[in-house]
Amino acid sequence: GYSKQTGHHTPLYSTPQQIESTDHAVEMIIKHGVAKNQIVIGSGFYGRLFLVESAAVDLYQPAKFHHTASYKLLVDSIYNNGFELKWDSVAQAPYAINVKRKLFFTYENEKSVDLKTKYAIREKLGGIMFWQLYDDKFHGGLLDAISKQLHH
Repeated sequence: GYSKQTGHHTPLYSTPQQIESTDHAVEMIIKHGVAKNQIVIGSGFYGRLFLVESAAVDLYQPAKFHHTASYKLLVDSIYNNGFELKWDSVAQAPYAINVKRKLFFTYENEKSVDLKTKYAIREKLGGIMFWQLYDDKFHGGLLDAISKQLHH
């Protein structure tokens, strides 16, 4: 929320423009001697909306944080409000832009949470957590994406 530019809220992997990521944090923590099974990665069940201050409405642009929105409200917040849904294949993270209104939204979706859960399992980490359950949909939400991977 303090960032002065658009970027990913909780990406799985770093990009050339944004080093902060789940994978980067895990590698750093392991280098400092923490055992993999003691590491629990996180997922935000909410997103962050930014007001873009440049002509280009996309990743890594000057912007001001506007507010957060629960994942369960995405249908009203972005799906029905003129946003174009995007996927960053490097970061393995979704985002959405509204060029007309100069808005950028960074969030988690089922695909990104599924990939994070697979990452935690593959890397033999202690698990995955999220903040917070209140922000998820009652059915077919992000917790369900985690659960599907844990019951494979």
